[in-house]
Amino acid sequence: MVRADERKTLSFWRTGISKELLTPFTEDSTLDIFLVVLDAGGTIGSQLFAHAGEEAGLVLEGNIAINVEGKEHRLQAGDGFRFASTRRHSFWNIGSGTARVLWVNARPKAAKPVRKANARTTPSSRR
Repeated sequence: MVRADERKTLSFWRTGISKELLTPFTEDSTLDIFLVVLDAGGTIGSQLFAHAGEEAGLVLEGNIAINVEGKEHRLQAGDGFRFASTRRHSFWNIGSGTARVLWVNARPKAAKPVRKANARTTPSSRR
């Protein structure tokens, strides 16, 4: 559980964007839910990013644009989205006011280390 007054906030310097982690972070979880707040003009920049996982969200307030592999999608309050995070993407606020987005990041499950089987001797190998 994460109480409203205990949320971890990540502000992106000079971007006009902040993210509040709405769920507890654990290494073994693959799901993070954020409240992303974009001030008017807020942007992560023109560079497209890609990483492992999947992203989805719901625009709660305002208007945003998401660029996925060079295609711009304009969204308003009530619109939802989903895309593979491995696709190059960026986003920004296209409205004159603050935009708020419920943003979900699904991270790939970390691979568990492979354990080698212990060498055993069998009755036939002891001869």
